Amino acid sequence: MLEVDAIQVRRDNLDDLLRFTGGGTMTIPRTQNGRAVYSFPDGNGIFIDAPETYYIVREPDGRLTTRPEREFNREFEPKGVSVPKEPGDKGCGNCANFTNEDVNGNGYCEAFKCEQSCGVMPCQEYKPKNQ
Repeated sequence: MLEVDAIQVRRDNLDDLLRFTGGGTMTIPRTQNGRAVYSFPDGNGIFIDAPETYYIVREPDGRLTTRPEREFNREFEPKGVSVPKEPGDKGCGNCANFTNEDVNGNGYCEAFKCEQSCGVMPCQEYKPKNQ
């Protein structure tokens, strides 16, 4: 498992974003329902734009990258906590076999190559991810 530090871009956490990235600016549009954008310099002086709801990820090599919320949630989970990827997902995602994904983003069990429910554990192969 790859462990990274990350922060979500939100209008209400500008101070945390500034500390995490070492500086930047938040642009908030005047139009109703407009998306704010946080811009920050990477290590080479190039500014990276991260729209509201995106995550800023500090990679193991120290480089900062951005990911859309949906992609981030598919790729990472909170340390020590297993949560459903999205409401309505089939299965809890806490099974070590529940590691694949179909074209619609639904996870499925490696043991049976089909959608399973970890809560019911029909495969009898349930192995928690963190063991």
